Amino acid sequence: MPKKYNSSEGLHFRLKQYEKKGGKTHRAEQVKKVYRFIDFCGRPAAQIGNKHVKQFFNESQLSPTTKLDYYYAIRLLWKELRRTKLPPKPPNAAQCKRQGVAKNPDQSCSNTLTCKN
Repeated sequence: MPKKYNSSEGLHFRLKQYEKKGGKTHRAEQVKKVYRFIDFCGRPAAQIGNKHVKQFFNESQLSPTTKLDYYYAIRLLWKELRRTKLPPKPPNAAQCKRQGVAKNPDQSCSNTLTCKN
């Protein structure tokens, strides 16, 4: 079983290593989103849980695609913290992907890749 890291220095090191490989621009943006999410929570990364993720998505005034981008960044955080389960998906983006249309017919979804309006 892999060792769990609770140190913020260890997390910072692993995120820097992640940022150095692959598509530099995209990975840099993802790491910035991870740090923005940690700042939003106001606690050490090891103490962040599903409740904080749900609170972040409910309180943020972001478009569904941006929420999905943050979800992938939070998923990266979960991976670096060696969590076994995935974080909860944002309500609008998950619903939009699952149903293919926005819940309210008068409301349009800005996620043009997965929604068919």
